[in-house]
Amino acid sequence: MKKFAVTTGWMIAVLFFATLAWAAPVGIVTTVVGKVDLTPAGATEARAVAAGDAVNVGDILRTKSKAKAEISFANGNILRLAENTRLKITDYMSGKDRNVSVLNLLRGKIQNTVKSVGAGGRYEVHTATAVCGVRGTVFYNTHLNGASGAFFEEGDGYGYNPGKPQNIQPIGKGRAMLISGPDGEPQVRDILPGELESLKMETNPASAVFQRRETPRDGGGRMTNTLDQYKPAPGDTKPYVPTPGVHDEPYHPPHPEPYSPHHGR
Repeated sequence: MKKFAVTTGWMIAVLFFATLAWAAPVGIVTTVVGKVDLTPAGATEARAVAAGDAVNVGDILRTKSKAKAEISFANGNILRLAENTRLKITDYMSGKDRNVSVLNLLRGKIQNTVKSVGAGGRYEVHTATAVCGVRGTVFYNTHLNGASGAFFEEGDGYGYNPGKPQNIQPIGKGRAMLISGPDGEPQVRDILPGELESLKMETNPASAVFQRRETPRDGGGRMTNTLDQYKPAPGDTKPYVPTPGVHDEPYHPPHPEPYSPHHGR
């Protein structure tokens, strides 16, 4: 009986600390314009979002009409949501052993500023009809009426239809990938004049009146909010430098197979 009690105690402790790791915030809402809400992981009801609120894995963010939001992640990546956008933070882990960010764009338009992914890591945006991944760049994703798009302002990456994962297309700087629907093949072309400017205006909170909460810092300039303890240690991640000529041949992402989230944190 005593051995059983000790074993049970250890199991409860492991589950407790695993739950704490899962609940650890991965980012902070740094900008809110208009009405923005968040449905916490596992919940059914949304609550209003304000600058300074934490975001976690599994949260669903929604911007309503004439609303925008900016999320700053612990690893320095920045996500901006245009109006009428709905997005889920499906997976996130930043550190020495694992660097993964997976976002599910359910509707709308977003801007991604990916400062660091790390060796062997990935940053992917999934929609119902497209998967787009990068190793470090500034790019935009859209998902409207079943059609998906990816527009690369900087850096490079890849994209494919999750229903046809064998057809992976490289996407370079100044290029866009479009998928018309569930059965559509990825079409890559040059970004048209005015497309980036339009996407920047639609996703950038600075183009509207907004309230922004700066990250608190101490006298030495270091972050003092609760995300400090979740930031990767120096040297854990490195910026991605594209290999010369990478656009001349098909790019094969590290994980072209269908994505399955890992919960073993």
